[in-house]
Amino acid sequence: MNKEMNKELKPLHPIISHIEQENQQIAQFGELAVNYQKVIEMYQAGLFSDEDYKLLSYLCTRGQAIYAILQTLRKNSLEPDSENTTEEIESDIQVGAASGVAIYNPDDSLEVEIKNNIAISQEFKSMKKLFDAVNISNHGIKINSGRQKKNATQILSQYILPEPTGRTKYSIKVSDIFEIPHYIELDKHGGNRFYREKCIPLLLDYIIKIVGNIPEHIIYTTISDIARQTGIVNQNYGLTEKNKEITDNNPKLTSYMISNFYFETRPILKSVLFGVLDELQDERSVLRYKQNYCIQTKTGYRTSNDKEDEIITKAQRKIMKEFNVKRISTVFKRKLQNKFYKRVIEYINKEYGFDWISYRNQIQINVFDIDGITELLEDLNITNTTLQQYRSEINQRLCSRAEKQIFANFDRTNRRAEKIIAEHEGQVANTDTYTALKNDGYSDMEAICVTELYDDIPRPKPYRVHRNCYDYQSQLIEILLRR
Repeated sequence: MNKEMNKELKPLHPIISHIEQENQQIAQFGELAVNYQKVIEMYQAGLFSDEDYKLLSYLCTRGQAIYAILQTLRKNSLEPDSENTTEEIESDIQVGAASGVAIYNPDDSLEVEIKNNIAISQEFKSMKKLFDAVNISNHGIKINSGRQKKNATQILSQYILPEPTGRTKYSIKVSDIFEIPHYIELDKHGGNRFYREKCIPLLLDYIIKIVGNIPEHIIYTTISDIARQTGIVNQNYGLTEKNKEITDNNPKLTSYMISNFYFETRPILKSVLFGVLDELQDERSVLRYKQNYCIQTKTGYRTSNDKEDEIITKAQRKIMKEFNVKRISTVFKRKLQNKFYKRVIEYINKEYGFDWISYRNQIQINVFDIDGITELLEDLNITNTTLQQYRSEINQRLCSRAEKQIFANFDRTNRRAEKIIAEHEGQVANTDTYTALKNDGYSDMEAICVTELYDDIPRPKPYRVHRNCYDYQSQLIEILLRR
């Protein structure tokens, strides 16, 4: 941009007071006033005199600047479309080098270490070898005593699902690496005694009531179902028909918002309930549980075996690449889950010759000692009144955690957007065009908008979360979570 042109652009400041006059003048020249490339081509073809070219060049630059600034003003005043939440920030997601699993919180050094250093299905001769692989001692976690090793194992269980291989006494396999860590709430002693004390009797009561009607003493369930049956959430949580009722009664609460609510709250429930199941499995030795899939075929429903679990896991990773996403949660946020899982089924059936129709996540609980569970609940000597009190206390804490986590995630999204915009504006401010405009008295916003268009520096569009989105999530906590 030459100095003479800068002087002619001077009346653009202040822009708002000149909008009407400028638009009237620009409108006389039609599309030529906003199509600078066409102006150049026609001038080179001899269709314009030097004087006409100079005027049209000025009007074209002026028209683009006005349009850009008006767009900026409108974007600052309008709420972004909540459906387009991940397109702009997906490229900012980091992926673990070894695991290929998206890093949920780059500030969590242990999560980064785990996802960079180990992979799903990787085997270790002992838990100590796993500790060494993730350099757990470098994260302030001691493993000198048996109690410290137990605590370290519990901390790792927030990020991975280790299971015995059965080959040797101590060998283990990393069955899963969680996309979103199942963070547990530790007390000052390094344990989560609150949930163990309050939730164990609720889970025992649930198992006794359910398993009495099942001859083989095997429960197939989900996290949402356990949470409802134990009473730690209200009876609307996780019910598809209730979700439709909510959107019908309140158009502002969209299906996207409900999906986002479950993405935020299910990891909290998983951290609590899997921790309690671990206690009953590893410490009390009254049950065994595992995560697998319920597969629908032409002949009915059945539970997946270990090989099929591996097939599904690998197929999902492959199809995620086809959908250009790094997290399954992104598939849901884009409302592509039906197409995604249909494509997974198509791939599996073609690759392995199966006839599957669909599949879903489930938890399989094998109750080997129903008498032991009954005895354990009796030893706790918990009354129905106390069980009700425990439900209320747990629910109150879950709601508080959900509110804090939702706000923290929204805040992190906005800080990420601000960082992207700041880096972009820093790049624009280093250009000669920006410097020339600033020297001629333009404001920062005007200089940035003109420079972006004149130097062809596209403005990024990172997603921001507005305060009313947080308010809507708070409403859903009251409708779907709080008792």
